[in-house]
Amino acid sequence: MAECGCGSEALLAMPEDVLAMISSLLRACDLCALAQTCRALHCAITSSEKSWFAQCLLLPTSPPPHLLPIWRESFPSYLSLLRFLLSLSPLLGLWAHQNPELGNAVLALWGHLPSLLAFRIIPQELPSFGLESGPLLYAPVFEILPNPQGSSSPALFFLHGAGDSVHPGSVSAVHPDSNVLLLEVDAQSQDPSPGFVRLSFGDRRRVLDFVAKRVRIAVPPKLVSAPMLRYRAEDDALLEMRMSWLLDTHKVHNGRIDRRVAESNLGGTGRRKASDDSDTEVAGSRRKRQPGFSMAGYFGLMSLLGKSKSLNGTKSSSMGISCSSNGESKHVSLQDFLRSGDTIGLSLRGAHMKLTTYRAWPNMHGNKFALYKLPMQEPDVGREYAGLWGGTFGWPPGRASEDKPGKALFFLLLSYEEVDGQLLLIATKILEGTHYVLHPNGSAMFIVKVGEPTVEPFPWERDGDSCLVEVMHAYNGEGIANGYGFRYPGSKPGSMFVLQNGRIAFVWRDTKAVLTLERLNLEELLKRGERQFNLFILIKVLPLRTFFLFSEKRSSMKDKSLQFC
Repeated sequence: MAECGCGSEALLAMPEDVLAMISSLLRACDLCALAQTCRALHCAITSSEKSWFAQCLLLPTSPPPHLLPIWRESFPSYLSLLRFLLSLSPLLGLWAHQNPELGNAVLALWGHLPSLLAFRIIPQELPSFGLESGPLLYAPVFEILPNPQGSSSPALFFLHGAGDSVHPGSVSAVHPDSNVLLLEVDAQSQDPSPGFVRLSFGDRRRVLDFVAKRVRIAVPPKLVSAPMLRYRAEDDALLEMRMSWLLDTHKVHNGRIDRRVAESNLGGTGRRKASDDSDTEVAGSRRKRQPGFSMAGYFGLMSLLGKSKSLNGTKSSSMGISCSSNGESKHVSLQDFLRSGDTIGLSLRGAHMKLTTYRAWPNMHGNKFALYKLPMQEPDVGREYAGLWGGTFGWPPGRASEDKPGKALFFLLLSYEEVDGQLLLIATKILEGTHYVLHPNGSAMFIVKVGEPTVEPFPWERDGDSCLVEVMHAYNGEGIANGYGFRYPGSKPGSMFVLQNGRIAFVWRDTKAVLTLERLNLEELLKRGERQFNLFILIKVLPLRTFFLFSEKRSSMKDKSLQFC
């Protein structure tokens, strides 16, 4: 690093406020490069709280500005806070997996206190007066907290279980362009070692089974109903108490299991079953297993991330996921994996994989415990309707009738795609609030030809408030219909109408069935929502090691189309 020159001396002579203003015009990487020009400037920039606070504000995925001073209290500096934000920002957004078909949309967002929270949206029916008057049901999936030991240490990971349990672990790595979120077991070896992904599917399932049930920790009764999202000022005390408990718990029970314990339970032929009465041995602690253990958090997320078939019936080998150069296609033995480190524990990894998509829905690998990021297009000129929308069938929208006290809530991801030179608007279903599904998640509920206006009139003159309906735009399209079985739907002609209140409605031409949608702010709906304490709202907890697949026909939680394997 060079000594200071005249240019650096001019910068050093500036007040910190001016230096912060200059910093706000630079990217974080440019500011770091500037700090490397000389020792004095390096010291001045790295110690300038105002400069790094400005960088936190510039981050597009940063928490709201009023939260940054609150978050700063958990970090030694704003520079450390920025590192935390940059490392976890790729995990923000909407994630999904095709199984279970009834609902696996997971939203990851910043918490009120320094954390990243992930919630599963539960399939549900709208109350009698629509979504604006009733809470959105959700269940926690996992959360990530900063490591008190500093930004150089892995962030703390907590997998949420059914009811009142959490499973501590760590965040192993997050790719800047993460599109797949993997639940794994980390051996934390200092030397190059066989990775978890190189184990066979059966071994991966067994070791996840083993680790998850041994690191399970029950949440204290006074914190079971504590909020995870802040809705009012009265929540602050419980939020802080809950975070303190999580940090203290991870410090004592860090979720690490001694390698010898794992080998004694999982070694040999690989068929040895862990004793239900054995003591739980966690690195750095020893505690008795709780009676009646039911796989809590692991089973909740594992079922959510269970094996699936692609929407188009393609085999996993042709799903566009290339095997890594480390030889992932060649399995290693479980014994070699366990012996690569002194301890093992749960980990979360954000990875970037080559994925193909079909109408905005990723073709998902059938042999990974993973969530897949849904590509979210931003509205733009000529593509105003891109984004997340929600609504119900029937008119007037969002209103229940005497014969149907509730209406199934649909979440659709609207995106644009050019096909043969024609711009199409595709509405991909990601959630359906019924106890059965006619078509799998990832199906296109309707496709609109943006360049083809329709002459079809809107079937209704007034809305639910007896106000006249004004149609701003109308386009030709096709809506989903029964086709060749569960995964191969057909289509019928229809029209999309853009109404004066910002809603859109797709009407099937023959039946006059109508799907009315409004743009959603899912984060705000969650803050006003109602937390459920069981990850399985429509699916009861199944026995240990049970995984489910859906048949190729209509799937239902009430019939026998669920096949257990």
